[in-house]
Amino acid sequence: MTGAPVPEGADAVVPVEDTTTGTFARTPAGTPRDARTGPAAGDALATPGTAEAVEVRVPRAAGDFVREAGSDVRPGDVLLPDGTVLAPHHLAAAAACGVGRVRVVARPRVAVLSTGSELVGPGETPGPGQVFDANADALGAAVRRAGGHVVLTARCGDDAERFAVVLAEAAAVADLVVTSGGVSQGAYEVVKDVLGAPGALGVQDAGQEEGEKSSPGVTFRSVAMQPGGPQGFGTVHGTPVLTFPGNPVSAQVSFAMFLRDPLERAAGLPAADRVRTAILADALTSPAGKRQLLRGVTGPGGTVRVVGGAGSHLVASMARADVLVDVPADVTQWDAGTEVEVREL
Repeated sequence: MTGAPVPEGADAVVPVEDTTTGTFARTPAGTPRDARTGPAAGDALATPGTAEAVEVRVPRAAGDFVREAGSDVRPGDVLLPDGTVLAPHHLAAAAACGVGRVRVVARPRVAVLSTGSELVGPGETPGPGQVFDANADALGAAVRRAGGHVVLTARCGDDAERFAVVLAEAAAVADLVVTSGGVSQGAYEVVKDVLGAPGALGVQDAGQEEGEKSSPGVTFRSVAMQPGGPQGFGTVHGTPVLTFPGNPVSAQVSFAMFLRDPLERAAGLPAADRVRTAILADALTSPAGKRQLLRGVTGPGGTVRVVGGAGSHLVASMARADVLVDVPADVTQWDAGTEVEVREL
């Protein structure tokens, strides 16, 4: 049968399909075979009153249907090179070689915290002034796609004491904490209040601009891009933390620009080149002084068309996009047909 050792002295195998009978002979259980008394009753190969015989219809050469030892893997061969992203066929190869355990890069453990008293979860019933939270689901999915393991997801209101407790819990179980919301210039910026308020966890640096805050391990500042201007980074309770804006498009763009590539590297995934060029289908204008990352959808012939407006709340248009159109800060206008740089989402 397939997989059995080749009998000593044999150097080829004839498939039963190439014989007269086309099936294997079987000896009924409990009935011994005896060449002196002829075939056993019920033997599929036997004809009453005749000797057993098999007619081989197709000639075979030495080595036919014989799998030589070492024909797949030889001693010293590299089975799975370092950096291999394990898939089922890799595990099959390891198991076939008797390898029961392999050393792997652990997926980074990430906690995702979404802040804002106005937020309710999808599927819940919002009250007056409340909106559905898109960030917890979106950032959690982005983390998993980049190779991370989401160990904690929490939705927090604007209560600083409660957020500090959740933040400590997240830092204790995660390799990285990602927050959304609470980092701008509003009256209730809970992330800044906990991580950057003077007299709380730190003091404002003397050299900082007005509105910027930092603790001994966290810095808040505004970067010159839209969407996603307000940002924070550092450590909390010894754990790295990134604080993204709360508007859903801003949060997703922030992840794409600042976290996706580093997280993939930490997870051991191969480097991906997501930046390419495309031809602008329509003219566009852009405010001077800030890098614009506009949602775009690619079309035929290598073209790209901007979809939705510039507002960072327009999350539905983000769902239609497959790239971000990168408009440099010094560009105020592009004509249709301009070759532009885009970043795949």
